[in-house]
Amino acid sequence: MLGESRTLNRKAYNREYRARNRERLSQYRRAYAKAHPNKVKCWRHNYYIRHRDEIREQTRLIDWPARRQKIKRDVLEHYSNSRPVACVRCGIEDIRVLSVDHVDGNGAAHRKKLKTRGGTAFYAWLRRHNYPPGFQVLCMNHQWIKRVENHECNHQAPRNAPSATSSERRTRRRA
Repeated sequence: MLGESRTLNRKAYNREYRARNRERLSQYRRAYAKAHPNKVKCWRHNYYIRHRDEIREQTRLIDWPARRQKIKRDVLEHYSNSRPVACVRCGIEDIRVLSVDHVDGNGAAHRKKLKTRGGTAFYAWLRRHNYPPGFQVLCMNHQWIKRVENHECNHQAPRNAPSATSSERRTRRRA
C-alpha cells in the first residue's frame, strides 16, 4: 500500500515537473537529438516496430484530403488580398484553380532549394515559416500568362529577339 502511494506521488510530481519545465526539457531533447542522431533514429525505429499497428490505425483514420484542403485554404486566405479567397488579377474564387505564386518568378529555384515539388508540402512550408512575404494568390490561367509575359520559361526566347528564318531552321535540322 505504501509503495503504491509513493509511485502515484512520483508520477504526479514528474507530470508537474514536466509541465513547469516544458521549454527547458524541449531544448535539451533537441540538443541531444542533434548530438546523437543515430541513437535517436534507432529509438524511433524501435518504437515504430513495437507500436506499428497503432500508428497505422491512427494514420488510416486521418482524413488526408480534408487535411490537405485545410492547409491550402489557410495559406490562400493569408496571401489573398480579398475575402473570400480570390485571384489577385481576375477575382475568381474557385479554390480548385487557385494557387500560390512567387511574385519574383523564382518558384522553381525556390522549391528546388527547399527540396519540395510544390502542392501541400510547399503550403505546409509556408505555414510553418509564418507566411513569408513575396507570394500572391493567382489562378492557374494567370500563373501561365505571367510565366509567358515575364519569360519565366527557360526554353523561351524573349519576344523582341529576332526569329530564325526558314533557311536557318532547315540548316539546323540537317546538322
